[in-house]
Amino acid sequence: MPVLSMTALVLVLLLNPFSGHLQTVDEVVAYSLANHLDTTMEMAFQAGEVRDVGQWFSQRLGYHVRLPDLKNLGLNPRGGRKCTLGKIDAAYLFCQSKDKPVSLSVINQNDVAVSFDRERKYTVEEGDTKVTLWEEFGMVYAMVI
Repeated sequence: MPVLSMTALVLVLLLNPFSGHLQTVDEVVAYSLANHLDTTMEMAFQAGEVRDVGQWFSQRLGYHVRLPDLKNLGLNPRGGRKCTLGKIDAAYLFCQSKDKPVSLSVINQNDVAVSFDRERKYTVEEGDTKVTLWEEFGMVYAMVI
């Protein structure tokens, strides 16, 4: 009986249409935080090298990438690259906010199985680091400060 139930569980996980999706806020936070803390990550472009950053990402990710209002968020972009969050490809911007480094991941909303209410943001604090998630313009944003 245990073998049968384990086999059933494996089949459910393998056949789950959302298996490639990010399932929970904690999962998005964990991957975003890992990318933020990865100091070996090199930028594919530096600020000023790309005229239309959203288009640059759209061409590499296969979906329309729309960036939030960085100025309104108090972010000064420094560079960017394509990154992965689990099995999901996403846009990654390295920014500066005052004297702190900030990472902003931009994820296709269809790749995240988390439900966002209108105007709702999720905020998770890990020590001195804060991760904020929100949905807007068909994108999910994960900002790590």
